Amino acid sequence: MLRRLFDRESPFAAVPQANPLFRSEARQVTWGASPARLWSSSLLAVLVVIAVLVVLWLVVLLVVMATDPNFIANYPAYINHDANLWSLIGALLIAFTLLDTPLLAMIGLWNGLNTFNDDMTAGRWDLLRLSPVPPEEVINARYASTQLRTWRVLMIVVGTRMGLVLIAALTLIVPPLLFPGWRGILSSFNNSDPSMPLIFISLIPAALLWSVVFVAEPLWRLRLIAAGSIALAVRMRPLPIMILYGIVRMIVIAFLEGIVVVFTAASVLAIGIVFLIPLLGGIVAALMALLEAYIIRSFYGGQIRQWRIHTVKQMHILWELPFMPVPDSSVRSRTPQG
Repeated sequence: MLRRLFDRESPFAAVPQANPLFRSEARQVTWGASPARLWSSSLLAVLVVIAVLVVLWLVVLLVVMATDPNFIANYPAYINHDANLWSLIGALLIAFTLLDTPLLAMIGLWNGLNTFNDDMTAGRWDLLRLSPVPPEEVINARYASTQLRTWRVLMIVVGTRMGLVLIAALTLIVPPLLFPGWRGILSSFNNSDPSMPLIFISLIPAALLWSVVFVAEPLWRLRLIAAGSIALAVRMRPLPIMILYGIVRMIVIAFLEGIVVVFTAASVLAIGIVFLIPLLGGIVAALMALLEAYIIRSFYGGQIRQWRIHTVKQMHILWELPFMPVPDSSVRSRTPQG
């Protein structure tokens, strides 16, 4: 099941199997030359990143306990023992999110802008124009190859986000099992308030949905970056100017993403309802997570379709062919939803 989901979302699913241009470019990426090779290298990258984060988390936990053998007994009674761990997770979450956004944008932008620029400098442009491959398929190939060349960075970002979600879950479960007397969120089950277990259970669906959105968002963003960089590349302007345009465009997108983040932060207020009406609050929080996913995917998908329509028009001009209006539905069929 996981492999089928991966194959459906990979760059190889963005182009027809018979596209010769993408197959030729994919063979140049040694770690992603085929769907099977891309799957194995991606799985390895994600597992390595997750393992590194889990080891770091475990080292921090053991160092804290080894530094003060009486840590459990001496810790202030009004603070949970996992307060410092949650502070560490929050700091890592903010730091990695702030780092992976520009990193993925810059590398994806560079790979996309260089596609047609390399054709011009290597003398392949006239060969492309004389080939039987239609302009739409050239765009599809470059859209997929940009994702493929950036895929390793994407897997590091996804692995980091999955690792943060995992160590958050470990912080809930592992310390109480290792250290008797540990006070954490799960200790609420032993609270005299009988509603605490229901409150915790009500939050689980929303937490799972937010985790899925948090992990999947870089993939959706990479598709947006690939479409935007290809739309810039077909303008055939000097590379420094296109990079400047691309940076401005990514800043605008980052600003819009910031609005979504603010929306997400506001939606966390739904958690407050959980403490008043547990079941209703859990449903509201889960619906807010679904709404966030819908907003992000709709915005990214609409922008991708718009850029790809523009790219098709520009490619027909470059091909010196009269432009035949492409129905929106036909462009959408070639555009991965996201």
